[in-house]
Amino acid sequence: MNAFRTFRTVSIAAMAALFLLPAQTFSWGFAGHKLITQKAVMALRPQLRAYFLPIADSLVAHSIDPDLWRRVDKAESNRHYIDLDSVATFPFDDFPVTYRAAVKKFGENVIQGIGIAPWRIEEMVDSLSIAMKQKNSRLILRYASALAHYVEDIHNPLHTTKNYDGQLTGNKGIHSRYERWMVDTYLDQLDSAIHPEPGSSPGRRLMPTIFNWLRASYVWVDNLLLADRLSKTPGKRYTRNSSYEDAYYERLFRHTRDFTVLQMSRAATAVAACWQLAWHKAGRPRLDFLDAEIAGTR
Repeated sequence: MNAFRTFRTVSIAAMAALFLLPAQTFSWGFAGHKLITQKAVMALRPQLRAYFLPIADSLVAHSIDPDLWRRVDKAESNRHYIDLDSVATFPFDDFPVTYRAAVKKFGENVIQGIGIAPWRIEEMVDSLSIAMKQKNSRLILRYASALAHYVEDIHNPLHTTKNYDGQLTGNKGIHSRYERWMVDTYLDQLDSAIHPEPGSSPGRRLMPTIFNWLRASYVWVDNLLLADRLSKTPGKRYTRNSSYEDAYYERLFRHTRDFTVLQMSRAATAVAACWQLAWHKAGRPRLDFLDAEIAGTR
């Protein structure tokens, strides 16, 4: 219960600081995260889906919390990404998948500097599993929603590269233009197009799977940067966010729609798989005590 009171305080403080956050900190945008989490609930296998449906609205609402925690927790920022191309070359086969091995090879300062998203996901799976064993509905909500957020983050190509905002290639600002403004504008079309794989397998070798997700996400970085260049009106100067007209976002969506739908669908499938894995590790306990009114209390 003490852990939940701390979480509640952090969440309220983070909400108060919401409008002070720069736009590029919102991975997939708030609306994008909520949409993917909603799809993930429906992608669960029947038994766990039945348990999660009573708290589905709360899971969706809390899926943005890790972005809000950044204002009150300095350690939060590097949990949302990993810039693999800072220290390795695609397909990153020589990058160690365990945190200890990665630190041994590159040093802890380097690993902390490039981001620790894969191991944050591993931590959240373990924390969710413990909460399920303890049948703590509030902690199940906390860890399940946070886990969803981090998994969704690494399915955004810009969360896998040192060129995360296009700052190295003349695409500066693409992060917020893509994951927030474009996604928010075309949310209805994305909603109807996203189809995660139902009944996703939980798997047992989590870390190799996470790095496979990262590779599959990273391959779209160059396509996204090219789409940004192709979407700009020739000869027009883009000096600020307001310079990007509706026609730019229409073209950007047209150029990126297919792989955006693919990555969002994969993200929902992966979230469901991680929830399933945590439940399996917990011994598949009955979770029919979960209740939206209790779990949704901040």
